[in-house]
Amino acid sequence: ASYVAVDTFGYDNLKRSMSYNQVAIPGFVAYKYTDWKTKPERGVSPEERNAAFAKLDEEWAGKALEKIYELRGFYVKNGQMIAGNVGDAAPPIWQDTMKPLLDDCPNIPFEVVKGVVEKDLGGDIDDFFDDFETKPLAAASIGQVHRARVKGTGERVVVKVQYPGVEGVFRGDVRTIKTFCQLAMPEHVPVFDEIEKQFMTEFDYVKEAENLSMISANIAKEPKFLGKGAHEIGIVVPKPITKLCTKNVLTMEELHPAQKLADGLKEDLGTFAKLRGMTPEALTEEERKLDEQAWAEGREREGPGATE
Repeated sequence: ASYVAVDTFGYDNLKRSMSYNQVAIPGFVAYKYTDWKTKPERGVSPEERNAAFAKLDEEWAGKALEKIYELRGFYVKNGQMIAGNVGDAAPPIWQDTMKPLLDDCPNIPFEVVKGVVEKDLGGDIDDFFDDFETKPLAAASIGQVHRARVKGTGERVVVKVQYPGVEGVFRGDVRTIKTFCQLAMPEHVPVFDEIEKQFMTEFDYVKEAENLSMISANIAKEPKFLGKGAHEIGIVVPKPITKLCTKNVLTMEELHPAQKLADGLKEDLGTFAKLRGMTPEALTEEERKLDEQAWAEGREREGPGATE
């Protein structure tokens, strides 16, 4: 059995799998036990049952976030899905706990980034870029983004660099979660089957550059998307610098001025709150209470909730 496990996962991914299961298995058992212990037929009221699960959520959401920061990889992506309540399956406490992952992912040292850029482009980083900023503009689960200027032209660009070995790590992480789901929650297996299929293009930045060009060309065919008229929508797709794009490095024009998604959403929240005659904090709290009430009643809410 050990040979099969090593052959399937590899030694590094096997260690990651074991580390993940040190949290996943005890957490699953705790939830299943609480579910059994607080069933209505055992004389437990809905309020007592909800309180028991809320206590579990407080404990295990924090432990899960710690493990995500430790392992990174696909677990970061999974945490982001929880924060965004993808599938309307995450309790509010889990959503709130995972929110930092939406705008504060762990990043890797610049020397590692520099090594990837130089290996893929085939020369010293200064041969291709001026003012390549060492501090990342943003970091995600697969790679991170740095500002720079193109050597010779001075064009302002952003360079997305894929983490070394991340594709193998992601595939191992998904297999780990799939294996866990096959044993504990088989209804979730199809979701991870689809995620595995998406990996065929997720890690090829050349393909992503081609997609950027294709989408930009398609938008150009629809004048209403160009934003030149008073009632038209302005959509801009960053242009890839193809000579500086490889499987692991994606260089594109910088859209300036630009705004982080999280900051834009905060502005939208302020606008909606003002229309309601409320502060953003009061509106968020109101939506949070409605989310918690819907979750406790086992129903889905229509429209955006506190996270959205």
